[in-house]
Amino acid sequence: PLRVFDISESVAALEVMFWVAHIYWNMAILVSFATGYEVEGILVMDLNKTIRNYAFSWFPFDLALVSLDWFLLAAGDGGSAGVARLSRTARSLRFLRLLRLGRVKKVGSLITSLQDQLTSRVANIQYSIFKLLLQLLLCNHIIACLWFLIGDHQDADSDPAGSWLAVSQLKKRSVSYQYFTSLHWAYAQLGVGQSEIEAVNLPERIFSVIISIVALINFSTMVSSMTSLLASLQKLKNDELEQFSLLRRYLSYNNINPDLSHRVTRFLQHTFDVKNLAISKDVHIPILDMLSKPLQDELQLQRHIESFHENEF
Repeated sequence: PLRVFDISESVAALEVMFWVAHIYWNMAILVSFATGYEVEGILVMDLNKTIRNYAFSWFPFDLALVSLDWFLLAAGDGGSAGVARLSRTARSLRFLRLLRLGRVKKVGSLITSLQDQLTSRVANIQYSIFKLLLQLLLCNHIIACLWFLIGDHQDADSDPAGSWLAVSQLKKRSVSYQYFTSLHWAYAQLGVGQSEIEAVNLPERIFSVIISIVALINFSTMVSSMTSLLASLQKLKNDELEQFSLLRRYLSYNNINPDLSHRVTRFLQHTFDVKNLAISKDVHIPILDMLSKPLQDELQLQRHIESFHENEF
């Protein structure tokens, strides 16, 4: 999205980001041909079927985006500096690469799978909080870039009122100032602070109304989720502190010697951590009671398969 700004100078960080993203989306096409998919709860890993499934689903979309990248790269003589030298029409065309955001669902699945690898309840909650903050930052980054794009494409010929960029006299300001001004406006739509920037033409006014409605719904949901996660995290920490504070008072009241007190505390700390990690073989997961008998038998067999291999009959 940053490419909507006229970044004419060669910025090393943007060059690296450009090539990393470019290589990633090219490699993702090859990997996707061998990526399994689910059909009615069954994981399909057969190569012929995965190739056919990807070819008739995401492949045309991904190929169009990669082809657009190569076109802009060739027309601009490579890199972000070259792309920035394209004509106004061509620079508008590069914004179509935001269509990659249509694959957010797949990225969301990847993020969820990473979260499933976390065994600690505290780490899981902290990861969820980080995910919400990242989502908030990303959404406002995109809104800021869209807001700048709308203002940049409005001029006196298309609308006598001009644009918010012209009215605010930001056309000739630095890219950094333009970006952070746009970002400030985006956060102001959430009710976080105020901004002197206002819409001055119809497209900008329509965009402002749409963003206000979206912000009202999404920001309220985020605040509610964040409050719930922080409360859960605080409860877990308070429970642990209360339990071990009670233990220390018990050991002190009964005059338990320091060596034994230390060993008891260390053992209980380990047991408490294991309970929170849910890695004990004997831990009971209530939702597993809903499994059918065949699936429960298969699950238990898989749990103890290593023991069968180690103790051959």
